Amino acid sequence: MKHYPLISKVPADLATPVAAQSGACAMISTPFIDRYTDNHLGELAIMLSLEGIWELAPMVGLTVGDPEALRQIFVRATEAAPMAIYDAEDVMGWVRWKHLVGAALRKDDFSGMARTDLDRFYDWLENGLVGTAHEFPYRHFWVDACRWAAKYDDITTQVESPVVDVMRDFAIDYQEALNDPAYAAAKEAIAKNHDSYFDTWQKTKFHINIVPGVLVSHPLVPLNNMRRAHILRAKTDAYLDTGRDAAVLERMVLLYAEQKISSKWLKPYLEARDAFCLDRLWSNRFRGTVT
Repeated sequence: MKHYPLISKVPADLATPVAAQSGACAMISTPFIDRYTDNHLGELAIMLSLEGIWELAPMVGLTVGDPEALRQIFVRATEAAPMAIYDAEDVMGWVRWKHLVGAALRKDDFSGMARTDLDRFYDWLENGLVGTAHEFPYRHFWVDACRWAAKYDDITTQVESPVVDVMRDFAIDYQEALNDPAYAAAKEAIAKNHDSYFDTWQKTKFHINIVPGVLVSHPLVPLNNMRRAHILRAKTDAYLDTGRDAAVLERMVLLYAEQKISSKWLKPYLEARDAFCLDRLWSNRFRGTVT
């Protein structure tokens, strides 16, 4: 299992909006983007190479001016790995050797894309989330703390009103945004359409070889994870924009982590208490170029 160093301090260039590299080049390297493995990038590339999935893109935080130009980048990545197959024997029901698709995406020159759209894509990755905890542990802690504070009453016995009210109101608002019926309806509409289901989710018209009639298990999990992060980012930005105290929410997350994180693999992350702070959670590297 790959472990990353504790993030106690974020490099200065993550806190300062800067223009991205100009001209065609391989995928940019940043401390956050480099935390995606080729497997993670491959999962995203496979799903976003599918035309039918793009109606969900704004709901998972990815909005670009020319979606088709970006989709073609992902199609190129799948074309570069024709040996990748859907493995019907895999208990996870997913694409085998998807890391080859991710590696191809990382090397792509992103030609054919507008600079602003590429920056939007990078901003999406830079502030995203994957299913495993070690790549973005503090974003996971924030997501889990919101679920804990919204669902359980534990925190009300530890923090008094009105502070606890602010914590719970934020957590409940975040959970309600995650459970947006529009997102569930959009996914259901894709699933109910037989042609859309097989053509879109299983790539029968693309470059991943699959066993006909075998369903892909949980194909939207990578996008769901990105959605969790980008809704949280939007909610924390809105909270701070009203002039409210970041320390209140940070205390909520620390309370959760101190009581609920028991894994010996995750406990070391608690040592870097300043990494829980909101000004360490997100990156503004591309915000100067994204509108």
